Amino acid sequence: MALILAKLFGLAMDKMNQPSVIGEIVAGIVLGSIAAALPATIHIWHFNLDALILDFDPITNKAFFDMAQIGVLLLLFTSGMHISIRSIKRTGKVSALTAIGGVVFPFTLGVLLGSVVWNKYPDDMLMASMATGAIFTATSVGVTARTMMDLDLMRTDVAVTILTTAVIDDVIAIILLTVVLAGAGATGMPVGVLILGIGVFFLLYLIVGLKHSKRIMGFGERLGSPKVMVTIALFFCFLLSALAEIVSLAAITGAFLAGLMVSSSKSSRFISEDVNTLARMFFIPLFFVSIGTQVRLGSIFEFDDIYDLALFMLIPMAIVGKIIGCGLGAVIGGFDTRDAMRVGVGMIPKMEIALVVVTTAISLGVFNFRPGLGEKMLAITILHVMVTAFITPVLIKRLFRDVDHERPMPDW
Repeated sequence: MALILAKLFGLAMDKMNQPSVIGEIVAGIVLGSIAAALPATIHIWHFNLDALILDFDPITNKAFFDMAQIGVLLLLFTSGMHISIRSIKRTGKVSALTAIGGVVFPFTLGVLLGSVVWNKYPDDMLMASMATGAIFTATSVGVTARTMMDLDLMRTDVAVTILTTAVIDDVIAIILLTVVLAGAGATGMPVGVLILGIGVFFLLYLIVGLKHSKRIMGFGERLGSPKVMVTIALFFCFLLSALAEIVSLAAITGAFLAGLMVSSSKSSRFISEDVNTLARMFFIPLFFVSIGTQVRLGSIFEFDDIYDLALFMLIPMAIVGKIIGCGLGAVIGGFDTRDAMRVGVGMIPKMEIALVVVTTAISLGVFNFRPGLGEKMLAITILHVMVTAFITPVLIKRLFRDVDHERPMPDW
């Protein structure tokens, strides 16, 4: 049912000349609302139908959650396969500068707003404000990557910069999260150990993964079976995703890095076609449907006073902060103003990392100093995820209307 509605709503968006990903998210909202309204047991004539079979909540339905997670992993994996290592090297400087700007501005704005809203709680204000800033720091480029793939923009230098910057963003966001957890006194291990683990992960990837990727993939090519190559590629996708999670990185970071490794293979185009067919027909739509199912429209507007309403300012502040911060970094890195704006818009979306940060902060009692504040922060974060998921494809389509798909990078 989820797939059918996703395709129908996606087709409707295509007819309206809008990205199909929006339709898939709307399908999730519809399914989630229907499932939430159903009683525990549905009586049909002489039969009782357990409504759990219509459970489209990725939190309670493990099978649905797992398939949605495979979808986002395959999405970032195929995105990585569309990018060459050479282009990553070209965009290294601008990506680093963009990531720094894209972290500093949203984090600072989140901390400032939290300090103003919660100034009556001096003992808890700093930690809650830092957690709020961390929520709106990481970028999830699933929506951006899907839209750019649909518009055949993945080989543009702007797209390469966005995806590379997102990886750096995730690393910084995880470090910020560990700082917040350390401040809350609830880290499972010291911050230094986590940072060391992340450093070892990337070091091994650079030494083993990238340096020997052609040799590793060449082993599969010598077997003479194209299908074996696809299997080997998927193995590396899930292996690096698992290793990334072990060191507290996002699994999508490992999937993207695996795609980069596979992109050096002579069979990368064939692998990409096969994986794309599987992913875009089944798993990727389920991921975007799962985003929609997490929306609880009623809880978003259950706010008690002016201080709660002020939390809505986090959404425009996070969006503007990301555009300005990333755009400024891109300009300093050598992009012109128009391309810098494209990079900034592509870095708007929030998703799994933002939800991980807010749910972790809630579970540790960071927002417990005010009754119901944790639920409100979760609602604001979900609303922010939805707003950015809807506006990003539309803005990308407008901003990239006249882009040259193979435009070279500026000379530094």
